[in-house]
Amino acid sequence: MSDTGYVLVDGGPEPITDVKILSKKESKPTDYELLENTYLDKQKVNFLESSGLLSKGKRYLVFTRKYPSPMQGHAVVTDLKLKSTGEKATIGYYELAITDDDHKEAFSGGKSLLIKFTPREQADKAVIDLIILSSQKLRNLPEGYQRLPEINNFSLCYKVGNLSSVKSTQPTTSEEKNKPAEQASPGVPAGQESTQPVEVTTLDSIQFKLNDKNDPQKLLQQFTVPRISTLSTQEIEDKFKFDFSLEEEIVART
Repeated sequence: MSDTGYVLVDGGPEPITDVKILSKKESKPTDYELLENTYLDKQKVNFLESSGLLSKGKRYLVFTRKYPSPMQGHAVVTDLKLKSTGEKATIGYYELAITDDDHKEAFSGGKSLLIKFTPREQADKAVIDLIILSSQKLRNLPEGYQRLPEINNFSLCYKVGNLSSVKSTQPTTSEEKNKPAEQASPGVPAGQESTQPVEVTTLDSIQFKLNDKNDPQKLLQQFTVPRISTLSTQEIEDKFKFDFSLEEEIVART
């Protein structure tokens, strides 16, 4: 079985699972293959344009057929596109626009590589090979390969292959008979499945009891209803009566 969990219907290499662009070939991660030369005429590949004696550096394309990391998941590359400056990125594609080792411009002219990753259980086809052709050899595209537009006189080409998933072995009837019966979850009748997970801890055997001082019955017995004093109508009138004689005298003088 391959590392990707798939075999090719027609045989051949395993599916490609990741593609990167590097500024230095020494930065190539483990298990990645380096495309340093063109496929037919063995020219040195560089996806950056040079201006006279000044050079912006070099760019190297690397790829792998193994899963890069658990964080990236188990996915295979199923399509590639080249995005030019001003174009909108295609939905569902990852845009590779910077180098992986030093985060610089990946290609000349603001172009970027669009990569479509598909979960391995959903893929029936995948990219199985990558090559690079020089502008002089574009007419010699090998059979079964598709070519992307040129970048600095180089063209990335890819080949797609049909996949057949490798299914896990199912237990035979005898194996199923010899399989020990599953223990029912605590509190669930035999033959029925629990709809919620049940967690058993060491505290399950300890009886729960409320502290006596917090017993509602005792708290009510200790509670004393406060006595509210009341006033009669005459007492209210005498207590809150106000003498307006001074105000009446002032009003009479005016």
